Amino acid sequence: MAVKRIKKTPGDKSVKTMKLALTTLLSAIILLMTGCEDQNKIQYSGPMEKVTVATGMFELELSGLLWLAKSKEYFRQYGLDVTIHKLPSGAMALQALKRGELDFAAAGEFPFVKQSSDSPELRICASIARYEFFVLVGRKDQGIRKIPDLKGKKVGLMLGTQLVFVLAKYLTFHGVSIQDVGLVDVHIKDVGEALIKGDVDAGVVVFRQLPKIKKELVSNATIWPLQPDDENFYILASRRNLFEKRPQSAERFLRAIHLAESFYHKNPTRAIDAIAGAANIRRDELEMNLPSMRYEFALPMALLITMEDEYRWLNDTQKIAREKVPNLLEFFYFDSMASVHPDGISIIY
Repeated sequence: MAVKRIKKTPGDKSVKTMKLALTTLLSAIILLMTGCEDQNKIQYSGPMEKVTVATGMFELELSGLLWLAKSKEYFRQYGLDVTIHKLPSGAMALQALKRGELDFAAAGEFPFVKQSSDSPELRICASIARYEFFVLVGRKDQGIRKIPDLKGKKVGLMLGTQLVFVLAKYLTFHGVSIQDVGLVDVHIKDVGEALIKGDVDAGVVVFRQLPKIKKELVSNATIWPLQPDDENFYILASRRNLFEKRPQSAERFLRAIHLAESFYHKNPTRAIDAIAGAANIRRDELEMNLPSMRYEFALPMALLITMEDEYRWLNDTQKIAREKVPNLLEFFYFDSMASVHPDGISIIY
């Protein structure tokens, strides 16, 4: 069978020219994007500045963007020699910040709200993670199969923390008052063991403690996620005078964290390795928590709403000596985030 030869038309040259132009344009766009990324990573030409920040030992995974920025040397790219301290809790990091022992502190928003009345000089400049870690576990052999069964039972949790607020909110939603249960003060790292031994009838634990509890209690555990529609936030805070006297330092600090967030979303596997190594935590434990948290560099409106809810509850339960909720916007510093990542701000201020 004869093969029919296709005669080229003058239009073929135009098509080739168009393809070449599109290829050139695409290459230019890629180069431009690469150039923009390189601009973000430009080396700081000024002197190195020492900066200290602390985070809580039990919530190291929530400060992952700090460890990633440290590991990737993003802080150094912006002229910052950053030391990250591990304190027993984020609340203690905030207290050290208040005493002037740190430049920044990473902590949950709840301890920030709780300390706000006594720490009017502290300011939130960013949120670096969202999480919904908390789980309520009840022992079936103690008759706990549904929420009302908790009445009169011993519930282990760490008193004076956001766990009480989260539990109270959940119980109220299901028609049970927190006054109806017997709260037993147990450190959060020990609640699982107390539950397994039967020292408490139920307990509030964090997500990563569940595998061991399930293994030990087998079918004897009733489990309720306490935050099906709520999230908490891990925030970065500093003092007002730092933002006033060293605004460029604060901005460079946040720029490094913004780079870390970008790297995490583009290279999650490598980022997880870097975070685990820098923070000295087991990679499998970090991965276990990832489904119940996410890294996010922002100042979201949901953070402000959550803080207002917590302040009202603390005020109602006599934990804060204020007659009404103050304007919590006064506890935020927006300028650095507005310069570094304005799209990350959804709070109206």
